[in-house]
Amino acid sequence: SRALDELRSGNQSLERRRDELIDRYRKETGKASLKLTLRKTLGLLLEVNKSEGEITDPRFSLDSVMENKFRYRTSDLELLARTV
Repeated sequence: SRALDELRSGNQSLERRRDELIDRYRKETGKASLKLTLRKTLGLLLEVNKSEGEITDPRFSLDSVMENKFRYRTSDLELLARTV
């Protein structure tokens, strides 16, 4: 149906935006381990292995420090989360 096609198209667009954002952040930070995670209670977060060190760019707000990783938020992630 048309509604289903529009939903699929929207999901593909969202996935493309997500992938582009992750690629851009990896290039800008030099953090190869950077990945995007969705936590039910926390929302979208970027995770980076501690072995790669912290991100010092002020656009990345440190959210939490786990045993093996740092978690960050950005304004771009907040915008993306609103469309999920």
